[in-house]
Amino acid sequence: SASPARADASTSQPVLFSADDVHWSNSYSYALFGGVMMVPGSSVDRWFYVRNGASDPAILRVTLYDVATTDIDLANAMTVSTSSTVST
Repeated sequence: SASPARADASTSQPVLFSADDVHWSNSYSYALFGGVMMVPGSSVDRWFYVRNGASDPAILRVTLYDVATTDIDLANAMTVSTSSTVST
C-alpha cells in the first residue's frame, strides 16, 4: 500500500517535508537552528525528512539564512554537513 505522503503528493508539489516523519507538508516551516548558540568546539544536530512524491529524481537545496555573528573568524570556521538515508 502507498504511504500517506505519496498519496498526498501531486505533480505540482512533489517534494514533501516533515519534522517527525509522520506529518508531511509541501513546505518546511520550522527553524532548524532557531535559538541555538554555537561556541567553538561544539556541534548541533538537527533532523528533518524529505520525501520525493514524483516518479522523477528531485534536487534538494538547503539554504541557511538569518545567520548572525560578531566574530568573522568563527563564521569562517563553521561547517554544515548533511547525510541521507534512502527508505522505501
